[in-house]
Amino acid sequence: TTIAAPFALNLSDLFQDEDGDSLVFLSSKAAGLKVNIEDDMLVVSAEEAGERQITVYASDLKGVARIPLTVTSE
Repeated sequence: TTIAAPFALNLSDLFQDEDGDSLVFLSSKAAGLKVNIEDDMLVVSAEEAGERQITVYASDLKGVARIPLTVTSE
């Protein structure tokens, strides 16, 4: 998935737990991007132009799901 920075995503819309367990969200970082997760919201802004990869993770502490994202900025 490719997305242009800046953006905010509600991670609860991207990840669902089959058992209804609460999820914990994490993200990788990338040089040139500011990546922040507060509660269920992923907020990404660019510090410089380019294309970078990050991965967002969701865990119910029993398993982990991930979604890779390509972030572009001009």
